[in-house]
Amino acid sequence: MNLESEIYKLSFELSEEFEENELNKLLGVLASDGVYAMWVYAKDKFKKNEDQPKIEKINELIRNLDNFVDDKKDNKKDGENIDNKNIDNEYFQNLAQDLNRLLFMKELLEKVLIYAIYHAKAKENKNGEENREKNEMV
Repeated sequence: MNLESEIYKLSFELSEEFEENELNKLLGVLASDGVYAMWVYAKDKFKKNEDQPKIEKINELIRNLDNFVDDKKDNKKDGENIDNKNIDNEYFQNLAQDLNRLLFMKELLEKVLIYAIYHAKAKENKNGEENREKNEMV
């Protein structure tokens, strides 16, 4: 799969899981404070049991984007697979070792979150129009 199509897919999936307001806050933290701050903010914001799928979605997003960020795939140790990579403090320490990788990850996350916000707005607008049409029929 190419990068753009992965970004489109991930942004749509995020818009299904998160509200527009939540996406805006994640983007704000990412833009002003960086990738690690966004992850820590998300872990704190969604620490309730009912919000655990949101944390899993953020971790899945980072794992999927890491496939495109990590240009050293061929140099990975045997058995190290992105699907079982833990998204934890150590992951972010390793990511921060390479400024180009870190900035590329930030850029990709920003793009995904921006597209997800557009998806969420479009979904809200569509729901608003449907409700307005129903009210006009009555």
